[in-house]
Amino acid sequence: MSNIITKQEFFPFWEQFRNLPLFCGFTETKRPVGIDGIFGIAEKSTAGRLGSYDQAVAINQPYIGLSLLNPIEVEKDYFLVCIDFDWKNASGYKADPVQLKLIGELSAKVCAYETSLSGNGCHFWVMMKKEEIPRVINLPNNCQIEFFSGFVGQKKNILLTDWDSTGHLQKININALLPNADNHQIIKTVLSYIPADDYQEWISIGMIIKKEYQDDGYEIWDEWSRKSAKYDPFAMRSKWESFKGDGLSIGTLNKIANHYGYEGKIGSINEDFAEEIINAETGEIIFKPKPYSLEYRKLPIPSTMSAPKWVIDGIIPTGVGIIAGSAGVGKTTAIVPLSAIVAGYQSHLTSLSAKVRRKVVYVTEDDSQVFRLLYGIQKCLTSHDGKKHSIEEIGSWFHVYSSKRVTHAQLRETLIEAYEQHLGEIDAKTGKIAVPPLVVVDTAAANLDIENENDNAQISRFMAVLKEVHAQTEMPIWLVAHLTKTAKGMDIDSLDTLSARGGGAWEADANWTAILSTDKDTDQRIFKMNKRRVELEFGEILFDSVSHEELVEDYLGDTVPVAYRYVTPFQSDANVRIAKKMQNKETEILKTIEELDYPSANEICRAHGGSRQFNMDLITTMLEKGILTKEPLPRTHLKKGRDDYIKFSGTGSTEPLEKIRADFL
Repeated sequence: MSNIITKQEFFPFWEQFRNLPLFCGFTETKRPVGIDGIFGIAEKSTAGRLGSYDQAVAINQPYIGLSLLNPIEVEKDYFLVCIDFDWKNASGYKADPVQLKLIGELSAKVCAYETSLSGNGCHFWVMMKKEEIPRVINLPNNCQIEFFSGFVGQKKNILLTDWDSTGHLQKININALLPNADNHQIIKTVLSYIPADDYQEWISIGMIIKKEYQDDGYEIWDEWSRKSAKYDPFAMRSKWESFKGDGLSIGTLNKIANHYGYEGKIGSINEDFAEEIINAETGEIIFKPKPYSLEYRKLPIPSTMSAPKWVIDGIIPTGVGIIAGSAGVGKTTAIVPLSAIVAGYQSHLTSLSAKVRRKVVYVTEDDSQVFRLLYGIQKCLTSHDGKKHSIEEIGSWFHVYSSKRVTHAQLRETLIEAYEQHLGEIDAKTGKIAVPPLVVVDTAAANLDIENENDNAQISRFMAVLKEVHAQTEMPIWLVAHLTKTAKGMDIDSLDTLSARGGGAWEADANWTAILSTDKDTDQRIFKMNKRRVELEFGEILFDSVSHEELVEDYLGDTVPVAYRYVTPFQSDANVRIAKKMQNKETEILKTIEELDYPSANEICRAHGGSRQFNMDLITTMLEKGILTKEPLPRTHLKKGRDDYIKFSGTGSTEPLEKIRADFL
């Protein structure tokens, strides 16, 4: 039997009808079979031919079916309906955009779902009013949407697969979800509710209309813009040309219009819900956000170089970045100060900068830690500048939100909302330009609803959303993730080949990746760039941390000391840092040699401790550099198996570490 629900805690929609005489069998060729074993289920003479689910199982056919020979009223005035999406006869098995739009809407409403037997379609089970149930929707390319309900003129018997079964019976009005017939007139009606005076809304609506109608939408935008006293006919066309036609979704226009009192809903003429990827062998339908263009666009080759767009100058470019660190390494302690630099709050001590100041949207699972770090930043800036930097001022640029696990659909809505609420602008030589905010998601585990962190398909759906939103808005997004558990306690320079815990899609789909860990020899926290698509001016950041205490009153009224930390990020170079570490190790080896009499390499390794292989390699290097030399053993100290020893040559002395660090910083 194929009708097996593997998730024992989940009950399919038909469970509530299990004991009613509604079920039959189905053959491999999708032919219904009564519980009496006779083929065919007609509207007449059905007594004793339909049975409970268990009775249908007992006839031992490959599949179970549900027969809607008569309408089933689930709740008052609401009847059980199966919406059957079918594109098995379409050329290339390509679903129609109208099908995809409805699938996206029904998925968002968590309606009961299953993949159809062919794999080239699916079923949604819902509750609908009789007068709102269509008979069939015929679409181009042999695509159809059929409705099984038990009413006259509609199909009756349908096979249950229970493949990918999910969701619940929901009340819907299918007509409200279908695309609008005359969107031009409807969008003009929607715009009549919205004043054209707010600059950001003016820009957002222009982007939406350009995306929906391309150049045909210019007159609509221009006509609406004339409502404002700020209307500038000379600025309209140049601003319109600056829109790429792949910006915000029609859902944003709905939100703006609803804010001004419009109660309806306009649908998109361009499908922006999903593109199907179908595994014909398993019948699995995987949804992913649809690209902003289904065609390749020929790009002109520029005659001049273009400068990279930095979030942190010289090291962190714009795009979707994955910052992975081991548990307990202090990811938040490092990332908050970096984000604060983006928001314009950097210490006079730091060597990092952000040429473009952005609003920061920081989503955290530990808001108290973020608040303490921001408090430390505020205290340090105030003490140095001699002027008051209030928490309220910092809060106008650095916005903190608490974590909530979201689906990929909810993530997209949240990111677009963050973009709309915190979009800024600056004056550049070319005129005013929009400045998208930086969004930091700390951490992926606390914010993304991923059941299996090793499932590349699940991760790819979230990464596709992040990259789609960035492509539409140019908003930089940092996603903080955990390194694999085996990385805990490892040195930063041993982690170059490791990526974020879970599927490889994190790294494969990101614009850039970084590792956050510690240099075990110096105990410094290091942010080290790995994958990137631009040439960096430097490759890593080190963090210098200072802890302070302040007396505060707790919730019981007692005065207690509370620690807060101020963290300063510095430019760093891995080669210089490693050379400094090696020099420190060389100094330790020299001290060990001074304490021993005529030592061999093995004796030095045993006395020094630590990794024998590392010590042996270091001794070999010091011999090659001339810092150490091998000398013949005196006759009075000859030892079995060897006739030489290792000593300090006196000619390859190393520079003091303090001076190297001072010069470096």
